[in-house]
Amino acid sequence: MATDGGTWNNLPSVILLEVFKYLPRNDTISASSTCRQWRQNLYHGSLWRNLTFEINSHEEDTASRNRFLTSCFARKLRSAIVKFDSLDPLCVEEAARIVRKLINNPELRKLHLIPSNCRIELPDDERQKQLLERRGIQMLQKVATSLQMEELTLGCMEDITSYSKDLLNLLVENQSSTLRILGLATLKDDPDDYLLPEIDGSLFQNFRHLQILSIDYDNLDDQLLLALNSGQMKRLIVHVHGIADTHQHTSDAAWKTFRIVNPSCELRLTLVHSYDAVGVLHNTILRPSMPLSHLRALFCEQINVLALQKVSMWYANTLRSIYWVDSLQSAGTNTLLDLEEGPFTNPDQIIPNPLIMCAWRCIKLEEIVLLGYKLWETEVLAIFRLRPSLHHFDVWDGDILLDESESLESFQQGLSNEIGTSWEPMNDGNLNEVILNPHNGDSDEYVLPVVINDLMA
Repeated sequence: MATDGGTWNNLPSVILLEVFKYLPRNDTISASSTCRQWRQNLYHGSLWRNLTFEINSHEEDTASRNRFLTSCFARKLRSAIVKFDSLDPLCVEEAARIVRKLINNPELRKLHLIPSNCRIELPDDERQKQLLERRGIQMLQKVATSLQMEELTLGCMEDITSYSKDLLNLLVENQSSTLRILGLATLKDDPDDYLLPEIDGSLFQNFRHLQILSIDYDNLDDQLLLALNSGQMKRLIVHVHGIADTHQHTSDAAWKTFRIVNPSCELRLTLVHSYDAVGVLHNTILRPSMPLSHLRALFCEQINVLALQKVSMWYANTLRSIYWVDSLQSAGTNTLLDLEEGPFTNPDQIIPNPLIMCAWRCIKLEEIVLLGYKLWETEVLAIFRLRPSLHHFDVWDGDILLDESESLESFQQGLSNEIGTSWEPMNDGNLNEVILNPHNGDSDEYVLPVVINDLMA
C-alpha cells in the first residue's frame, strides 16, 4: 500500500471521515477493517448520527449485534429507529432495553418506534409484566421531559393510548418549541371496544413548529383543528376506527379556517376495520373544505360509493391517492359493478363507476389501490386514459372481468402499449396473506407499513 506520499493508513482523519461519509454503512464497516487507524475512525460520532435497530427472534446474531451497536453508539445518535416483533415478549424486552439506553443520550432528537403489530405481548409473569409497564411509563416521561425531541412517533400501538393524555401534557410543557413530527394515532385491535382518552385539543396551539401530526379521529374536533394555527402544518394524519355516539365531529367552517392558516397542509384519512364508520363516511366524516390528499379504507368490508362520489367532486384539486382494500374472501365485500343496486345508491339511478370519476376529475391523482373489488377491463382502461399521469394502480388479476374473446395477457399487453409503459395486475404471489384470506394473516402486517410511512418526513 506504499505511495510516494506515504501510506494509506496514515491518511489524515479529517480526509478519511469525509470519504467514509460518502460510503453506504456496510461499505464503511468493510473499509474499517483495512488497518487500525481506519478502524478507529469508524467510531467517530459524525458517522453514527442515524441508526436503525431491528429486533427479532429469527436471526441468531440479532441480539448481540444490537447490544454492540447500543454500547458503541447509543450516546452518539441524533436519530434512532427501533423495529421490533411486538408479539414476542423477549423482543419487547430487548426493545425496551435499547430505548432505555437511547434516552440517556441528551443529543437524541428523533425517535421512531416501529412494532410488528398494533398490540404488545408482555411476559406471562405478572411481576415482570408490571415492571415492563412501569418502565415503559418512565421512559415516555423521560423522553417528554429530559430531551429536546424534534420527531417522536409511537408506532400506532394501542397500548400507548392510555398514556397519551399525560404524554401530551408533558410534551406541551417541555417540547413545544422543538417538536416537528408527533405520532399519536393508533391502530385498534377491536374497533368496537377500546379506551377513549380525553385529550384537550386546545393544547396543540402550544406547538410552534409542528409540521406532521397523527391523531385518532376520536380526538379530532373543531377545537383541535383551530389550535393547529402555527401555519407550519404540512401533513395531518387521521385514523378512524369506531365512532362514539358522543363524538362532535368536525365542521366545514373549521376546515376552511384550518386551510387558510395552513395552506400547504395535506390530510391523510385512513379507516381501519371501521365497519360502522365507513357507512357514514360520506355524510358524517367528509367535509368539502378538507385538504384531503390520501383516502384509505382498509378492511372495512364494504365500499361506500356515495363517499367516492363526493371525493371526486370535493377534492379534485388535492386528492393524490385512494386505497380501498379488503380480503378477497371477505363475506361482506361488494363489487363496483351494478352500482344501481348497491347499499349507498338510489335504486332508480344508474351511477357511473366512482373511481372513473375520480380519475377524470382529480388532477393530482397518482395512485389507486383497489383489492377485493371487481372491475371490467374497459373500466381499467378508462381510468388509465383519463389519468395518464397515474403512477401506481394495483388491482388483483382475478378481479379484472374480461370479454370472453380476450385473455389477461393480451389485455395487459394492449394496455401497456396504449399507456406507453409496462403495467401488470397483482397476482397471488405478490399479495399479502391477509388479502388472500382473512384467516391466514394479520391485517397489521399490511396496514402498519402503510400508516407508519405517513409519519416519515
